[in-house]
Amino acid sequence: MERAIGRLIVVVQREWTDAMGNPGVAVSEEVLHNCHALLVAAKHDRLEHEMQGRSVAEILGLSWVRLHPRVVPAVKEL
Repeated sequence: MERAIGRLIVVVQREWTDAMGNPGVAVSEEVLHNCHALLVAAKHDRLEHEMQGRSVAEILGLSWVRLHPRVVPAVKEL
C-alpha cells in the first residue's frame, strides 16, 4: 500500500509542479499534503482511520481529480 501511495504522490507532485504560478497551486499543494498524510497513516497502520470511510478520490477532492486526469490511474490503484 505504501508503494501505491508513493506512486500517487509522484503523480500529484507533477501536477503541483505544473500548477506553479497558477491560481490552482494552493489546491494542488493541499492535495499533496493529503497524500503525504495517507502515506504516514499507512506507515503507522492507521490508514483506515485516516480515510474515515472516504475514497482516495474524496480525500484528494473529487473536482481536483476530475481536473487532473493523470492521477486517475494512481487513485484507482488504491
